[in-house]
Amino acid sequence: PRWGDKTPMYMRHLPLLERLFPDAQYVHLVRDGRDAAVSFVRMPGGTYTRTWAHPDTPAEFARLWRTEVLGARALGERVGAARYLEVRYEDLVASPDDVVGSICAFAGLPFVPEMLEYAGEVDVSAKPHQQRLRQPPTVGVRDWRSELGAEEALSFEAVAGDVLAALGYPLLGPEPESPGLRARLGLGVYRTRLAAWNLATAAVQRSPLWRLRHPARPTRRGFSRAGGFS
Repeated sequence: PRWGDKTPMYMRHLPLLERLFPDAQYVHLVRDGRDAAVSFVRMPGGTYTRTWAHPDTPAEFARLWRTEVLGARALGERVGAARYLEVRYEDLVASPDDVVGSICAFAGLPFVPEMLEYAGEVDVSAKPHQQRLRQPPTVGVRDWRSELGAEEALSFEAVAGDVLAALGYPLLGPEPESPGLRARLGLGVYRTRLAAWNLATAAVQRSPLWRLRHPARPTRRGFSRAGGFS
């Protein structure tokens, strides 16, 4: 989750969020990056905004996934366990009551079963890429073992296999200590393209025309909880 006009761009600006919301709590939902790659690469066209850094293959998606997962985990190390909770997607869909209960406890909120009774209540008529909201959390919605070719899975692991292993996900190939030269070059290209996109976006958003079409909205002060997933 996940990737659309409402893409969680905040994952790329976590240090800024730390400064803006010094007391924020963060819930980081982690999913096996190879399953996330299947979901992302197969998303229907027109459901998200393509950027200069847009991934088109599992290996390219691995660069995004690695960057955002490591960024969120670094944030967790900075803010500590009282403000950062890491949750596995696979645990959430297997035992939603337990995991949502733990998130509520972390956030200081009461858990009520109705939180999980959204299936069939959400209007997804205009969201062809979010039809899974019609059903409750389901195990095995995506399975990279059957939906990715071995070469594609290994290309993902060449970039982010060390992060997958650190998170406890079994690898198809041998565990790399770090990305190889080719993967590092790819990561460098991704970071350069992403930086260029961010600079261009910042310049556009400072223009009078942008501000006219997107007037500032009032925000509720004193409360902020940010969450993210990779």
